[in-house]
Amino acid sequence: MAEMNEHIWDVEAAADTFDPPRPRDHTQAHVSSLIESSLQTIGRGYSGTPPEGIMPMGRIWERVGLDIVESRADPETSMVRQLIVARDGIVGTLDAGIFHADGTTSVLELKLKFSLPRDPRDNFRYMAQVKSYAHMLGTRDVTMLIMHIAHGPPRCMLRSYDLRFTDTELAENWQMLRNVKEVADGDERATEPRMD
Repeated sequence: MAEMNEHIWDVEAAADTFDPPRPRDHTQAHVSSLIESSLQTIGRGYSGTPPEGIMPMGRIWERVGLDIVESRADPETSMVRQLIVARDGIVGTLDAGIFHADGTTSVLELKLKFSLPRDPRDNFRYMAQVKSYAHMLGTRDVTMLIMHIAHGPPRCMLRSYDLRFTDTELAENWQMLRNVKEVADGDERATEPRMD
């Protein structure tokens, strides 16, 4: 039998080399943190830590997926990767903002799922996130590119979903985030849901 040396690589370090994360200001309220806080209040938040390697693999997929989208885009379209936007004291980091030649904009969000394809509209986290990003970017249009890796038997599927939200959906979602932020900031006025 051949001699073998095994080398264990750090997936997080590999992801950092391939797709370095942008610095995050932890003194500001971020979309993802506010969504998680809203779910924690109703007992549906994450508990524990994600399985080892899942988050960095998602970042690697985002980098590869963005390269794929960019290579297939209309030459008149520009894409800004890891676009950081802020509104009402809330910060979001979009996988990409798409700026089309006709002057319209859209959000591009990539996800890596270890499951068979499901309707992304059934995922509260996903919808709250992309609606927030759309609101922040001033658009109603979102494209989600989701890589699904399922087992038993192993399958890998890539799906793209074009979503167009109503102004009401975006406004209600944004108000939910603002309410969560006010509670997190200790503002007693946030105990009553508001639509302003």
